[in-house]
Amino acid sequence: MRLRNSISLMAGMIACLGAFTVFTPDAQADCRIEPLGDSITAGVGSTPFNPPVPPYVWRGVGYRGWMVVAPPVVGLSFVGGRDDRVWQTYSTLNYGILTDPGTGSSPLPAGPQPYHTGLPGYRVDELSAMLSTGYPLYPTITSLPHFVLVHAGTNDFAGGATAAAASARLISLLINVGLRYPTAKILVAQIIPFNPTNPVNAAFNDSIQAYNAYIPTTVATLNAGLTPRYFTVDMYSELIDSGKLIPPIPWGGALPVLYADNLHPNDAGYVKIANRWSAEIKAILQAYPVTGCTAT
Repeated sequence: MRLRNSISLMAGMIACLGAFTVFTPDAQADCRIEPLGDSITAGVGSTPFNPPVPPYVWRGVGYRGWMVVAPPVVGLSFVGGRDDRVWQTYSTLNYGILTDPGTGSSPLPAGPQPYHTGLPGYRVDELSAMLSTGYPLYPTITSLPHFVLVHAGTNDFAGGATAAAASARLISLLINVGLRYPTAKILVAQIIPFNPTNPVNAAFNDSIQAYNAYIPTTVATLNAGLTPRYFTVDMYSELIDSGKLIPPIPWGGALPVLYADNLHPNDAGYVKIANRWSAEIKAILQAYPVTGCTAT
């Protein structure tokens, strides 16, 4: 009960700050979407469109590319703190110093849409800290998002976090997203499983399901008494059914067509994620129109 009351109090603070802030999306023709998360947001596991540059290999753009190919809104424009055309080296709590080489100069199929806020290796609390301290938003500082797509928590479980600990971190992250973007619709993914064909992942996926079960209650509490701003999106169900299997893989099972490795989707998996985001965005626009955004 004390946790629920704390969330309610912080949700009220967000609403009050939203009434005074001057940082609202402008009236441009584009509908701005910020993908926010870790390597799954960045697109690790999807097909790169540039030749490898040792010792790194370019990655693809993941679900973002498919949302550009079949946009859920008219004039879709991705924004974020990361430009896929630029290498980035940064520190993580789980893995130390990492370098994300991005996609190279031509992040196809996203084309001229290389922006997002996906940092491979980041835990939920690292994303939350980044939100609270601030970061440049590309392509311009005034282009604040109408929608934020949050998929975060994979690295928390890879680092041994419990569902309760990861959920507490997520609450902080969602509050910080709401504070930074007081008019945005914030879509919160119940995150995808670790590769379900690897038996070692069963315990991880049990924890992920427990974490995902917290999310609808957290979202409902943050929305209490307000026009809904936070929305739960079930991504776990999209990838838990691996479908056709293609052998072999190192642990002796078979590689599902939806996964590139133990954690990351392949192109087919990212298509499913893109389709789910797009369907949710369209449903939200039908129920709660957003100035500047029109569903396709």
